[in-house]
Amino acid sequence: MGIGKNNHSYSSLLTVLYPSQKKVTVSSPRITDIRQSALAPMSGQITSTIARLSQDAIQEITRLKGKYKLDELIAMLKYDPTSKACRRLKALRVQTALGDYGHPDKDIDKWVHGNLDEMEGTLQEAAGHLSNAMGLGTALCEIVLDNRVPGRWGEWRLKALNPLDITKVTFRGTKGKITEVVYLDGDGRKKYIPYHRVIHIVNDPEMVFNDPFGAAESESAMPYYKSKQSLTAEMLVAGKNQATGILTAFADSNDSVRLLDVNGNPQKNMDGSDKIVSSVESLAYQLTNLENSNVIVTDLKNKIVPLAMPTGDSFFINNLQYLNRQIMLSFGVSALMFDEGSVGGLGNSGISQSHKSVLDSQIDGIVKQIRDKLLERVIKQLLVYNFGSKYARNLGTFAVSASTDPNIIISKGNFLLSAITSGAIPASDISAINVLREMCGVPKIDMEEQQRMINAQLDQQMQQQQMQQGAMQPPQPGAEAMGQYP
Repeated sequence: MGIGKNNHSYSSLLTVLYPSQKKVTVSSPRITDIRQSALAPMSGQITSTIARLSQDAIQEITRLKGKYKLDELIAMLKYDPTSKACRRLKALRVQTALGDYGHPDKDIDKWVHGNLDEMEGTLQEAAGHLSNAMGLGTALCEIVLDNRVPGRWGEWRLKALNPLDITKVTFRGTKGKITEVVYLDGDGRKKYIPYHRVIHIVNDPEMVFNDPFGAAESESAMPYYKSKQSLTAEMLVAGKNQATGILTAFADSNDSVRLLDVNGNPQKNMDGSDKIVSSVESLAYQLTNLENSNVIVTDLKNKIVPLAMPTGDSFFINNLQYLNRQIMLSFGVSALMFDEGSVGGLGNSGISQSHKSVLDSQIDGIVKQIRDKLLERVIKQLLVYNFGSKYARNLGTFAVSASTDPNIIISKGNFLLSAITSGAIPASDISAINVLREMCGVPKIDMEEQQRMINAQLDQQMQQQQMQQGAMQPPQPGAEAMGQYP
């Protein structure tokens, strides 16, 4: 086949040789038309963003019924010491890693900071709540804007970031996208919040295939938590047995006695006669009710002795340590983060610091989500509503300051101390000493006060030298007669 010379701009003639050896000339499409027709199927989204909202009709979706109820997961995060410590540690690291807002336009930067400072609560509190997405799979905050703030009437301001209880949250949407968050409020009525007015954080979105309820880390930890509960209960029983022993009773089964109740009164049959049982049965009845009466009355021929039982100390300790480590692993926290060195862990502080860096890399995804949602759904709305759409192109950033990151402070302090010790930076350099004192929380040295102290020391040294030189000079003639020399 052949194509004309200007096939990139105009229609050309296409010569086709068929099996009949007849030449047929047909009009061929332009190359640009071919490209457009080839790319046409690429435009537009085919699949659903949220697979469970695939229909055209509005649907309401809830959390899929999993192996554990959401209330059980929340209770574990509240009451299990290991889980609670992991949750609190990660929440605090998220609050620190969020950083401070900054904008290249100083006026905009000052105005946005005014919003964040005057809102109800703090941005760090909201970040701490949103960090619960790691443990529970998802977390939400409602964005509350108000244009009737006293003193700023007509100006849209950030009033609050209201945390939402995820046990009362469902989602509504259509055609693969969420349009509303449905919240069962305290009055028992459903409130419908537009999705763009909510900060919605999802844990592990790449694993759950855009499920709005995310993947909860606590679900992985729950089996180990339940095992720890059972093991702890057994350990308490073993401890009690070790302390008191198991009472073992010996009695003659050929003897018969009256059966007494816990108060020592004879028990009666249906006809009113005393109930007669073997001495073994009577003794067993008293031992069964020992916790209620704390008294055993028996014959001299009977014998009651405590039987010591082994507790298996190493079994319980080793297994509890294993379960706690598995719970920490489920939350992505190294055991060395909380290891104080009591179990062969002396000198682990340096390793723990490295593991903290690994932890920060794990929470980086959640921190980026929080930053992006704050910029997209809070800062953008405030700037566009108040200053126009031109500010939608530059929303500013959230960045961690070196003066607030503990890791940077520690590294910088160690480097500065090494430089002063090695002599690379003189110990007399007041500016370097002040930086190191500030890192340690010690007030800086005032430069003027330091200079006055140095001058005073120099004056004192000069006076001492003059006194020493005067004492070493020989007496002048006639000084002894004049009373100037002893």
